Amino acid sequence: MEDVATAAGVGVATAYNHFSSKHALIGHVYRPIIIRELEYARSLMNPYFGSIAALMLLIESLSEVAHQEIGLTTSLLAAVFEQTIKAGGPPHVSADDAANYHKNGLMLRVMTRPDESWIDIAGLVTDQILPALRVSDT
Repeated sequence: MEDVATAAGVGVATAYNHFSSKHALIGHVYRPIIIRELEYARSLMNPYFGSIAALMLLIESLSEVAHQEIGLTTSLLAAVFEQTIKAGGPPHVSADDAANYHKNGLMLRVMTRPDESWIDIAGLVTDQILPALRVSDT
């Protein structure tokens, strides 16, 4: 929060008056991006796309956004890891946990390999997910 306050030219107390935590600030900044991605996901839910094709397009889009917004992606991923550590990790692996694992992996890949194309990263995540679904794209 201190870095953000300094960059914004305000005091730390002022920053905390607007956001209760750095997690809230990161969420606020990332919100328009997530809303745009959710709208895109909803647009893929139509009779013209099969569910697997829609999933693959959404993964490509998320990979591209994470690559374009690498600074925000890095901040979000750090916040996710910090919260996971504070919570002692997930108690069991649900479908949501598995989805979060792949989302976090995508963001980590973008952060640690900035020269890798977003389409290659999306392909890697897709290759991980499709076998888990036990389906083929044919």
